[in-house]
Amino acid sequence: MIVKTSGNNIYTKKDDLIHEGTDIQKLNLSPFLGAWTNTKENSGQLPQVELRESDNKLYLKVYGADLNGLIDWGESECEVFTENPHDGTSIAFITGFNFDQIDVDITANVKLGVLVIQTYTKFNDGSGRLNYYTREFYGPSQS
Repeated sequence: MIVKTSGNNIYTKKDDLIHEGTDIQKLNLSPFLGAWTNTKENSGQLPQVELRESDNKLYLKVYGADLNGLIDWGESECEVFTENPHDGTSIAFITGFNFDQIDVDITANVKLGVLVIQTYTKFNDGSGRLNYYTREFYGPSQS
């Protein structure tokens, strides 16, 4: 792997650089915050999610679909990404949930006020089920 340096910056592409005198903004998590509902009625995946902030960290609470309601997955801390290394506006995150024999990695981004969630489900239970990917769209929940 080729890693370059420029002053105190280590980078692998020019967009990694922060130019001298550039102010690094505080992380802004507001685009994510609140309750979100899947736009696909009767989704067999994640009908709703909630995102909250605590100590400038983002937390995702997930509800999985069940035959008789919702399955509360609990909450997971998210790793947040911005559009560039100095603009604090969050646009994406990754997180994951481990349920002993099933692992679910989640990536998400907000685009035009829509939360787009991708899940990567891996089965570790010897059942022969194939790992699979989903992508679904969420709007702000109506109170």
